Amino acid sequence: AGDGHRCAYCGEVREPGDLSVDHVQPRMRGGNGSPGNVLTACKGCNTRKGSRPLAEFLAEEPTARRNFF
Repeated sequence: AGDGHRCAYCGEVREPGDLSVDHVQPRMRGGNGSPGNVLTACKGCNTRKGSRPLAEFLAEEPTARRNFF
């Protein structure tokens, strides 16, 4: 993958089976599967983010914020 199998939030490189697609704008909040709205996240980070908007998640997770930017 173009992201090197690296989670956008924790920054760890993972096996493909340990990764998932995260919707920046969650689907339950109107987000879609367009390329600009999806990124690679490990399953743990994706679960922690849940249905929160990206800005809220990054505000509450300093490590994720640092790795994302």
